[in-house]
Amino acid sequence: MKSGRPSPIRQGLQGVLWGALILAGAACGQRERLTFTGPPAFGTGPRTVITRPGADTTVPAGPGVVVSGTSRDPDGIDTFYADIQGGVTTFPPFPGNDSLFIFGLPITTSGQSGQTITVRVFATDGLGNRGDTVTRRITVQ
Repeated sequence: MKSGRPSPIRQGLQGVLWGALILAGAACGQRERLTFTGPPAFGTGPRTVITRPGADTTVPAGPGVVVSGTSRDPDGIDTFYADIQGGVTTFPPFPGNDSLFIFGLPITTSGQSGQTITVRVFATDGLGNRGDTVTRRITVQ
């Protein structure tokens, strides 16, 4: 059950974001303004974004690589899914409890030279709507 108050972590992040927006607005002066894509509309599935790596990538075999990003939905994130094909890493579904889910998935690359690991992530919201799947391919040298 959700409480009406945001968590201390979320409050801190909101303060940092507001500060960054104020600084960015002051720095823009008469130049083109910053634009942000908003959260998805109510009734649609969560919007998931992989921020790191920003595109398909090639990495050396070794300790691993972290795939990170966010999933957002105003209806709340119910469950976050990470489907890993190739390699040896697996994850169970992650329960969500807020409108923002931040993920960092450590993917093992040790002993995986020559493999292509495909990471597919998506989430469902509190109303049962499934968001689009985002994919990254990691080629291990």
